[in-house]
Amino acid sequence: MAKKKFYGFHSGFAELLTEFIKHKCSLGYVEDSYFHLNSFDAFCADKYPDAYELTQDIVTEWCAISDKGIINRCSQIREFAKYLISMGKPAYIYPAAAIPKRNDGLPYIISYHEQSRFFEATDKMVSSKKSPLMEYTAPVVFRLMLGCGLRPREAVGLYRRHFDFNNGTIYIEDSKNHRDRRIAVSWDLIDLCWRFDCIADGFFPERACFFPNKDGNPLSYPSLVYLFQKSWDLSGNDTGEGRPSLYSFRFTFATETLMRWVEEGKNIESMIPYLSAYMGHVKFKDTYYYIKLLPDRIAKMKFMNVDGIIPEVNRNEWW
Repeated sequence: MAKKKFYGFHSGFAELLTEFIKHKCSLGYVEDSYFHLNSFDAFCADKYPDAYELTQDIVTEWCAISDKGIINRCSQIREFAKYLISMGKPAYIYPAAAIPKRNDGLPYIISYHEQSRFFEATDKMVSSKKSPLMEYTAPVVFRLMLGCGLRPREAVGLYRRHFDFNNGTIYIEDSKNHRDRRIAVSWDLIDLCWRFDCIADGFFPERACFFPNKDGNPLSYPSLVYLFQKSWDLSGNDTGEGRPSLYSFRFTFATETLMRWVEEGKNIESMIPYLSAYMGHVKFKDTYYYIKLLPDRIAKMKFMNVDGIIPEVNRNEWW
């Protein structure tokens, strides 16, 4: 899947939209998060080519154009309008009360049995001429996300320089809110990553990224979503109406860590700062949120057996 990106704005709002995106990025937001503004610009260029003021007619028509993605569309145009007003320009702010409410419920926690079936599916991923590393990437990237509680964009943003295989750590660089952190990783998982790196090096010897796409460039977020959905469908997990997302690995990591501490008799209150730092939370309250997700059905965490997933590599041949 192609990475969502901005190809350049062309409507009367082009310059203002560009400035808005730069402003949000400077605050730590990801450019892709405002991808809907691509369509807004195209809409204005087609329907309102001479418009330079964000009026109520433009906003309401844009928000009502489709039910698909309406929450994000309304929210993004509200933020753009607020930005314009802060710059002293007139703009209509779509009312928050008119935006449909999300019905997300509680985050999806992947059970131990679902994890087993999911990783069994990734381990059986077949090779593809279009993406020769897919069969090796799926078993590793999702175990890394679950084993370390990584955000999806942290996983695809990893470079080879971020891995310290000798000391068993990974450096997470320029993550949410431009924060960096170094995390310790289990030796089983580090070894799995090392073996993947050796194999990927055979395909792309000069690559800088850790998880490359078919061209040797960093794996994109949409491609990671596709790979996850493909793996989940192959797993045969029946989730009824609910369905996990990439962030479910992060939710599961947090709840399983907390549950393990409870079973070990540790003081959760004193342990929260450690989990907060490991997960890259800015505020402790973001970590406390996971406490309410602790379900009785979560079993004691057992890390997945990675033997045989990727062929053993003779270190002397590479180092």
